[in-house]
Amino acid sequence: MKNRRGVLIALGLLLFLAIPAVRGWFESHMTRHMLVQLPLITATGWLLAGGRGPARASPLHAWNAYGLTGLLLGVLATSFWMIPRAIDAARLLPWAEAAKFGSLLAAGAAFRYSWPLAGRIVQAFFLGNWCWMATVVGLLYQDAPTRLCAVYLADEQINAGFWLVVAALLAFLAWCFDLWWSGDLRRLLGDDPVPMGAADHVKS
Repeated sequence: MKNRRGVLIALGLLLFLAIPAVRGWFESHMTRHMLVQLPLITATGWLLAGGRGPARASPLHAWNAYGLTGLLLGVLATSFWMIPRAIDAARLLPWAEAAKFGSLLAAGAAFRYSWPLAGRIVQAFFLGNWCWMATVVGLLYQDAPTRLCAVYLADEQINAGFWLVVAALLAFLAWCFDLWWSGDLRRLLGDDPVPMGAADHVKS
Protein backbone atom coordinates (compact mmCIF):
# COMPACT_ATOMS: atom_id res chain seq x y z
CA MET A 1 0.00 0.00 0.00
CA LYS A 2 2.81 2.40 0.88
CA ASN A 3 4.61 1.64 -2.39
CA ARG A 4 1.39 2.18 -4.36
CA ARG A 5 0.87 5.53 -2.67
CA GLY A 6 4.44 6.50 -3.54
CA VAL A 7 3.89 5.56 -7.18
CA LEU A 8 0.70 7.64 -7.34
CA ILE A 9 2.52 10.60 -5.81
CA ALA A 10 5.33 10.14 -8.34
CA LEU A 11 2.92 10.03 -11.28
CA GLY A 12 1.21 13.19 -10.06
CA LEU A 13 4.57 14.90 -9.59
CA LEU A 14 5.72 13.82 -13.05
CA LEU A 15 2.56 15.20 -14.67
CA PHE A 16 3.02 18.44 -12.75
CA LEU A 17 6.67 18.78 -13.81
CA ALA A 18 5.74 18.07 -17.44
CA ILE A 19 3.24 20.96 -17.66
CA PRO A 20 4.79 23.46 -20.12
CA ALA A 21 4.15 26.46 -17.87
CA VAL A 22 5.73 24.69 -14.88
CA ARG A 23 8.71 23.57 -16.95
CA GLY A 24 9.13 27.09 -18.23
CA TRP A 25 9.08 28.54 -14.71
CA PHE A 26 11.70 26.11 -13.41
CA GLU A 27 13.95 26.51 -16.44
CA SER A 28 13.70 30.29 -16.63
CA HIS A 29 16.27 30.54 -13.83
CA MET A 30 19.44 28.47 -13.68
CA THR A 31 19.26 27.76 -9.94
CA ARG A 32 15.68 26.52 -10.14
CA HIS A 33 16.57 24.44 -13.18
CA MET A 34 19.63 22.72 -11.69
CA LEU A 35 18.87 22.67 -7.98
CA VAL A 36 15.10 22.15 -7.94
CA GLN A 37 13.79 20.67 -11.18
CA LEU A 38 16.57 18.14 -11.79
CA PRO A 39 16.45 16.71 -8.23
CA LEU A 40 12.64 16.57 -8.38
CA ILE A 41 12.75 14.53 -11.60
CA THR A 42 15.31 12.18 -10.03
CA ALA A 43 13.18 11.86 -6.89
CA THR A 44 10.19 11.02 -9.09
CA GLY A 45 12.15 8.15 -10.62
CA TRP A 46 13.04 6.97 -7.10
CA LEU A 47 9.37 6.94 -6.09
CA LEU A 48 8.24 5.23 -9.30
CA ALA A 49 10.74 2.43 -8.73
CA GLY A 50 9.12 1.70 -5.36
CA GLY A 51 6.24 -0.04 -7.12
CA ARG A 52 8.43 -2.86 -8.41
CA GLY A 53 9.20 -4.53 -5.10
CA PRO A 54 12.52 -5.21 -3.33
CA ALA A 55 15.75 -4.57 -5.22
CA ARG A 56 16.84 -8.20 -4.88
CA ALA A 57 13.63 -9.33 -6.58
CA SER A 58 14.37 -7.31 -9.72
CA PRO A 59 15.28 -9.34 -12.83
CA LEU A 60 18.25 -6.99 -13.24
CA HIS A 61 19.68 -7.90 -9.84
CA ALA A 62 22.26 -10.26 -11.37
CA TRP A 63 23.68 -7.33 -13.34
CA ASN A 64 23.77 -5.03 -10.33
CA ALA A 65 25.96 -6.77 -7.76
CA TYR A 66 26.43 -4.55 -4.69
CA GLY A 67 24.55 -1.82 -6.57
CA LEU A 68 27.65 -0.98 -8.62
CA THR A 69 26.03 -0.83 -12.06
CA GLY A 70 22.99 1.15 -10.95
CA LEU A 71 24.98 3.64 -8.90
CA LEU A 72 27.43 4.16 -11.75
CA LEU A 73 24.62 4.83 -14.23
CA GLY A 74 22.84 7.12 -11.78
CA VAL A 75 25.95 9.17 -11.04
CA LEU A 76 26.80 9.47 -14.75
CA ALA A 77 23.27 10.61 -15.63
CA THR A 78 23.00 13.20 -12.87
CA SER A 79 26.53 14.47 -13.51
CA PHE A 80 25.88 14.86 -17.23
CA TRP A 81 23.14 17.41 -16.60
CA MET A 82 25.59 19.63 -14.73
CA ILE A 83 27.47 20.26 -18.01
CA PRO A 84 26.76 23.77 -19.40
CA ARG A 85 26.14 22.58 -22.96
CA ALA A 86 23.71 19.93 -21.70
CA ILE A 87 21.81 22.56 -19.72
CA ASP A 88 21.63 24.77 -22.80
CA ALA A 89 20.40 21.88 -24.95
CA ALA A 90 17.68 20.96 -22.46
CA ARG A 91 16.48 24.56 -22.49
CA LEU A 92 16.44 24.92 -26.26
CA LEU A 93 15.85 21.49 -27.85
CA PRO A 94 12.71 19.37 -27.25
CA TRP A 95 14.58 16.08 -27.77
CA ALA A 96 17.19 17.10 -25.18
CA GLU A 97 14.43 18.02 -22.73
CA ALA A 98 12.86 14.58 -23.25
CA ALA A 99 16.26 12.94 -22.80
CA LYS A 100 16.76 14.89 -19.58
CA PHE A 101 13.47 13.68 -18.13
CA GLY A 102 14.04 10.09 -19.25
CA SER A 103 17.63 9.80 -18.06
CA LEU A 104 16.94 11.38 -14.66
CA LEU A 105 13.88 9.20 -14.08
CA ALA A 106 16.07 6.19 -14.88
CA ALA A 107 18.77 7.54 -12.55
CA GLY A 108 16.29 7.86 -9.70
CA ALA A 109 15.08 4.29 -10.26
CA ALA A 110 18.67 3.06 -10.41
CA PHE A 111 19.44 4.78 -7.11
CA ARG A 112 16.34 3.24 -5.51
CA TYR A 113 17.33 -0.29 -6.55
CA SER A 114 21.06 0.05 -5.95
CA TRP A 115 21.45 2.04 -2.73
CA PRO A 116 20.18 -0.76 -0.42
CA LEU A 117 22.46 -3.27 -2.18
CA ALA A 118 25.58 -1.18 -1.66
CA GLY A 119 27.55 -1.35 1.56
CA ARG A 120 28.76 1.78 3.27
CA ILE A 121 32.13 1.68 1.50
CA VAL A 122 30.48 1.52 -1.93
CA GLN A 123 28.04 4.26 -0.95
CA ALA A 124 30.91 6.46 0.24
CA PHE A 125 32.79 5.93 -3.02
CA PHE A 126 29.94 6.93 -5.30
CA LEU A 127 28.54 9.69 -3.12
CA GLY A 128 32.02 11.09 -2.53
CA ASN A 129 32.74 11.18 -6.25
CA TRP A 130 29.39 12.81 -7.02
CA CYS A 131 29.89 15.45 -4.31
CA TRP A 132 33.42 16.14 -5.55
CA MET A 133 32.21 16.58 -9.14
CA ALA A 134 29.33 18.81 -8.05
CA THR A 135 31.71 20.96 -5.99
CA VAL A 136 34.16 21.33 -8.87
CA VAL A 137 31.38 22.25 -11.30
CA GLY A 138 29.89 24.69 -8.79
CA LEU A 139 33.23 26.42 -8.26
CA LEU A 140 33.78 26.54 -12.02
CA TYR A 141 30.41 28.22 -12.49
CA GLN A 142 31.34 30.80 -9.86
CA ASP A 143 34.89 31.52 -11.03
CA ALA A 144 34.51 31.39 -14.82
CA PRO A 145 35.36 34.79 -16.36
CA THR A 146 32.63 34.39 -18.99
CA ARG A 147 29.21 32.80 -19.22
CA LEU A 148 29.38 29.02 -19.61
CA CYS A 149 25.65 28.63 -20.34
CA ALA A 150 24.38 30.59 -23.32
CA VAL A 151 20.80 30.73 -22.04
CA TYR A 152 21.52 32.09 -18.55
CA LEU A 153 23.03 35.34 -17.29
CA ALA A 154 26.38 35.47 -15.50
CA ASP A 155 24.73 36.35 -12.17
CA GLU A 156 22.46 33.31 -12.43
CA GLN A 157 25.48 31.15 -13.21
CA ILE A 158 27.32 32.36 -10.10
CA ASN A 159 24.25 31.84 -7.93
CA ALA A 160 23.66 28.33 -9.28
CA GLY A 161 27.32 27.47 -8.72
CA PHE A 162 27.14 28.58 -5.10
CA TRP A 163 24.05 26.50 -4.37
CA LEU A 164 25.50 23.51 -6.19
CA VAL A 165 28.44 23.54 -3.78
CA VAL A 166 26.03 23.89 -0.85
CA ALA A 167 23.95 20.95 -2.14
CA ALA A 168 27.05 18.77 -2.45
CA LEU A 169 28.09 19.62 1.11
CA LEU A 170 24.60 18.97 2.51
CA ALA A 171 24.35 15.63 0.68
CA PHE A 172 27.66 14.50 2.17
CA LEU A 173 26.75 15.70 5.67
CA ALA A 174 23.36 13.95 5.46
CA TRP A 175 25.08 10.67 4.58
CA CYS A 176 27.57 11.14 7.45
CA PHE A 177 24.70 11.78 9.86
CA ASP A 178 22.92 8.64 8.66
CA LEU A 179 26.16 6.70 9.08
CA TRP A 180 26.42 7.88 12.68
CA TRP A 181 22.70 7.59 13.51
CA SER A 182 22.44 4.02 12.21
CA GLY A 183 25.40 2.90 14.30
CA ASP A 184 27.34 1.86 11.20
CA LEU A 185 30.12 4.31 12.03
CA ARG A 186 30.87 2.49 15.28
CA ARG A 187 30.83 -0.82 13.47
CA LEU A 188 33.17 0.50 10.78
CA LEU A 189 35.56 1.69 13.47
CA GLY A 190 35.34 -1.65 15.24
CA ASP A 191 33.78 -0.23 18.42
CA ASP A 192 30.59 -2.29 18.04
CA PRO A 193 30.76 -6.10 17.99
CA VAL A 194 27.58 -6.34 15.86
CA PRO A 195 28.50 -6.35 12.14
CA MET A 196 26.82 -3.87 9.81
CA GLY A 197 23.46 -5.13 8.63
CA ALA A 198 23.09 -7.51 11.55
CA ALA A 199 21.69 -5.04 14.08
CA ASP A 200 18.10 -5.66 13.01
CA HIS A 201 18.49 -9.41 13.49
CA VAL A 202 19.88 -8.85 16.98
CA LYS A 203 16.96 -6.60 17.92
CA SER A 204 14.45 -9.16 16.68
